[in-house]
Amino acid sequence: MEPLGTLLLVLVFFAFMPLGRKLRLPGRVVSAVVYALIFTVALWAGAEIPPVTVALSVVVSFIYAAFTLTVTYAIGAAILSEPQQPIGKGRVSLGLAYLIPLALGMAVGLTTKPNLPFGELTTYELYLLMALMGLDVGKAINLRVIRASLGFGVLAALVNFSGAILSGVVLSPLLAVPLKASLGITLGSGWYSFDGPFLASVEGPYYGVVGFLTNFLREQLVFVALPALSKLRESPLGGIASGGATSMDVTLPFLTEFYGYRSSVSSMVSGVIITVLVPAVLPLVYQLP
Repeated sequence: MEPLGTLLLVLVFFAFMPLGRKLRLPGRVVSAVVYALIFTVALWAGAEIPPVTVALSVVVSFIYAAFTLTVTYAIGAAILSEPQQPIGKGRVSLGLAYLIPLALGMAVGLTTKPNLPFGELTTYELYLLMALMGLDVGKAINLRVIRASLGFGVLAALVNFSGAILSGVVLSPLLAVPLKASLGITLGSGWYSFDGPFLASVEGPYYGVVGFLTNFLREQLVFVALPALSKLRESPLGGIASGGATSMDVTLPFLTEFYGYRSSVSSMVSGVIITVLVPAVLPLVYQLP
């Protein structure tokens, strides 16, 4: 998403927050929009990426996504963790529920290859999601909580980039991927629609696909990995950082429900910082000697 689009998303979110205390929004409405957004993105991936290419690159992409997410969470947990919280059936099923639209969208996309304006569809869905999230979060958030959340959001963004750099450096020799390409893949921070095309332009189509899939899978793994990682060590900082750029949009409802309303503003701040910096950081990587 372009910087202007990112700014508009943030403005929509905060513009609808004051209305949250007056309008009561059923939780199922937000969930329905999230499911629709995940389905659309998965449908897009299935329609645009050739099955053969997906088969060749999916293993490498999954390793990158899982490793980067785990390392990022571990860094956050090492910096700041909380007493162990019980991971009940509700939190586990919350993550598993997001797998349904993901698998369905990918299957439909691979089999039917629909020709749709996916970019426009996801943009409209994101604006709707931000409006609904603003209403939902607004009922429980005040200015004191917002001020207290700013520093936490900045720290989460720093943890994200630390995890990305460490993962890129470690996986480069292990997977025989050039260092700059490896860093380009991990520093995408979940922003697959930018990272994929960028890497394709500088490294060729294969790494473009790997960059897209890695960051797409990272976004989706957030929904299923956090319950497992939280069983080992509870860390909202690690969880928000793991969401990367998506903590301000697609994974925001999940992170809010998983860690509570107080985490929503921190997630938004972290996601905005990451989204603004990624287009600047990736070109800088390719200026390194």
